[in-house]
Amino acid sequence: MTDSTFRGIAEHRSQAYWALSRFFLTRPDEAFVDEIRGGSAAGGADRGMPAVLRLKTALGESAPGPLAERLAREYTRLLRGLGEQFGLAPPYESLHRGGRLMDRTSQVVAARMRSAGFADVAPEAGPPDHIGTELRFMALLCLSEAQAWTAQDAVAAAGRRQEQAAFLEAHLVAWVPAYCRLLADAATEPFYSAVGELTVQMLHEDRQLLGALVDEFTVGDSVPESAGAASASTRGGIRG
Repeated sequence: MTDSTFRGIAEHRSQAYWALSRFFLTRPDEAFVDEIRGGSAAGGADRGMPAVLRLKTALGESAPGPLAERLAREYTRLLRGLGEQFGLAPPYESLHRGGRLMDRTSQVVAARMRSAGFADVAPEAGPPDHIGTELRFMALLCLSEAQAWTAQDAVAAAGRRQEQAAFLEAHLVAWVPAYCRLLADAATEPFYSAVGELTVQMLHEDRQLLGALVDEFTVGDSVPESAGAASASTRGGIRG
């Protein structure tokens, strides 16, 4: 592949992760409902992907106003940290992996983001290990990789890809699939069940893609060996 091809892949992945993060960070309104029905809210995701099609189908034929009101209530109940007594524990990695909010996991995630140069990814979501914040962080890492390709800096691009692979493996795939199953069970609106399905499907496919890109991408001795080793660990299916 050429540098421009690698750049295009990174841009596509960035758009997909950014769009996915919006489902967890945006309280639905009529404009957002219209975006979803038009397909643009799915960003870089394949419009023919079964989960994307189900996302649109789940909205049904309701008028945008009443539908947005229902989805906004569901968003608040499921994703805004009201607690399990209201339907589902809020979507923070520390809470779903360790049972306690703001534990060491949250600190590690914050440190990774600062180290990568992104200290305030989505401050409105609270602690940085919120699912939407973690997905948005991946979007920013992919965008940084694309920018490195534009600058013809293959070593910097490899470093950004290393960061993506490490974060995907150590964090997102370690808890998000299990969380999305809980989300599907707790959701009263089919839309949020579909959001969970789309999230798992995209993470699974991106994990496989990162592994394939490691095999494809070589720039001789200039690429740090750690980049290939870390990214190679993403091969295989999602656990959890």
